[in-house]
Amino acid sequence: MIHLKFYTPSFSFDVYGEDEQKLRAQLADAWKVHCDQTGADPKYLEEFEGDIEAHELQTNVVYRDGHVFLDA
Repeated sequence: MIHLKFYTPSFSFDVYGEDEQKLRAQLADAWKVHCDQTGADPKYLEEFEGDIEAHELQTNVVYRDGHVFLDA
C-alpha cells in the first residue's frame, strides 16, 4: 500500500492506495475542492509537488511516528 502525504501551513492531506499515479490524481482533485472551500491558491499544489511524501506501507503492522512499531 502507498501513502501520500502533503502538508500546507494549515492543513495536511493523506491519500492511501495501490497506484501512486492514481493517488496523485486524487490529491489533485481534492486540492481543487479545497481551493473552492478555502480560497487557497490553485497552483500551490503544483508549485510544491516536490514536497509530496510517498511511502510504501506494510499491512498488518502497527506504525508509530511513521515507522513500523509492532509487526502484528
